[in-house]
Amino acid sequence: MATITSPGIGSGLDVNSIVSGLVQAEQVPFEARVNAQEEETTNKITALGSLVSATAAFESAAEKLTNGSIFEVNKISGSSEYFSSSVDSSAAEGSYSIEVKSLAQGQKLASAAFASDDTLGSGTISIDVNGSTLDLELDGSETLSDLKDLINDADNNPGLFASIITDDDGQHLVLTSKEVGIDNAISISVTDDDGDNTDAAGLSLFAFSPDTIDNSGETAQLGSFAATTDLVGDGTLTIDVGGTSFNTDTTGLTLDELRDQINTDAGTAGASVTASIVIDDEGNQQLYLATGDGSQLTITSGDAALSDFVFDPTTDAETKGGVVTGVGNMNETQAAKDALIVIDGSLTVTQSSNVFDEAIEGVTFIAKKVNDDGETTTVTISQDTSQVGTALADFAAAYNTFLETSISLGRVNSDSGIVGPLVGESILRTMTSQVRNILSDTIDAEGGVNSLASLGLTTNREGLLEVDESLLFSQVTDNFEDVQALFVGEGSVMENLTETLSSYTGGTGVIQSKINGYKTTLTRIDDERAKFAEKMTALESRLFTQFNAMDLLVSQLNSTGDYLTSQLENLPGVVKKD
Repeated sequence: MATITSPGIGSGLDVNSIVSGLVQAEQVPFEARVNAQEEETTNKITALGSLVSATAAFESAAEKLTNGSIFEVNKISGSSEYFSSSVDSSAAEGSYSIEVKSLAQGQKLASAAFASDDTLGSGTISIDVNGSTLDLELDGSETLSDLKDLINDADNNPGLFASIITDDDGQHLVLTSKEVGIDNAISISVTDDDGDNTDAAGLSLFAFSPDTIDNSGETAQLGSFAATTDLVGDGTLTIDVGGTSFNTDTTGLTLDELRDQINTDAGTAGASVTASIVIDDEGNQQLYLATGDGSQLTITSGDAALSDFVFDPTTDAETKGGVVTGVGNMNETQAAKDALIVIDGSLTVTQSSNVFDEAIEGVTFIAKKVNDDGETTTVTISQDTSQVGTALADFAAAYNTFLETSISLGRVNSDSGIVGPLVGESILRTMTSQVRNILSDTIDAEGGVNSLASLGLTTNREGLLEVDESLLFSQVTDNFEDVQALFVGEGSVMENLTETLSSYTGGTGVIQSKINGYKTTLTRIDDERAKFAEKMTALESRLFTQFNAMDLLVSQLNSTGDYLTSQLENLPGVVKKD
């Protein structure tokens, strides 16, 4: 007999529906149970995530107060269009008047005019900037444009830009130092094949060296007078030349007459020194003395009127030594200049750039504009307590968020029927209790600040922190060291708090351990689902097997019944009923 392949055909029953209903009778309560368990577990993980986030933010706010650096911050006041300023923690409190006397600038040199096709001559040009030298060999075929390119393209360019400016006279080579300050001034020497390295022909046209001071102690350039007929002052000068001394009486003498008198007295004493008169950069007359045999020169006087003529070679040579004239075949269109500021009217500070970072310890000034003579800006350096106040306000806000999060996660509201996802979790009670106890701690302090409450941080009826800003400001201002002791160092309130909070946060903290436990529960639920699914598959297969067997049996019984009915109907004497 053939096997029935369509469930229910033999019996007339809806086998598929019956099997599905039996399977669902097993499956529905299981899914309801594990879904509820999964939802509850997922909600707990989410809630714990919110708790660890709020706790970590609270911990971060507390840690900021344990950092001693916020108690060492300085501020500087006194904004100015003449300079900007900044300060670090190493600066001492105080006030200073600042006057910007000059700004640093780079040097510019311009050559004489050339036609575009003029050749420059042959030889060597040596350009020096701050000790770095560029040597260029020219064969006589180069133009001004070629020289510009040689300078700009040189691998060992010492720190300058070369350009060409064309005016009514022709082309000019312009050299500009890349860095500002006197240290970066440009000096140019040449070795001209025409044999003269300083004349106004050939490569010598590019020679430039500034006037310098002879600091050997053998020359002195003294005084400053509008004319040689000016009287120099009454008194006596004692002039020593290598151990040979003589005196010159200056009473009633003009600068011209003083020069002549010194030469006369030197000749009488047999001293090797010659006096002359030179004109300085400002057009004033100065007395110039030079020894002829390398001997050092010393000039003293006990008369105040002659103080400008005093010369000590060990201290004055750098400033009063005789001027050695440089070579000026290039035109200096902009002189190299250092920046200079005056502090408190008498302390002069010179810098090769416009940044002064060592004038006052811990303070940096950047000069931007020159003051008018005598005009100053007062800057004041003081302790910046505002950061502590801000950190305390942030701390209070972070604590309130932490507490509100903890309360909401563990709250049961009988009126609304809302139940927090962490109701019954001991971690909430334990952690909030520990935090509250720490925040109510006191420390030993000489001043009036020994607790958060004394700072103006108190709890309201809901347990949230409230800040009395006026009390907080006055305590931070008046008792700054006590405030620092409350938060910084071993045994401080904030150290105890951060240690406690850190045991709950982080990858190995109590909260994360709880989260990991609930994640394990979710994994177990997934495994349980997989095993139950296998069980339901087996149940469904077994039920279909059983119903198929029943269906076949019923089909066979029906077939036998039909046969017997047919045979009985054919028996004699059997009356068929309608």
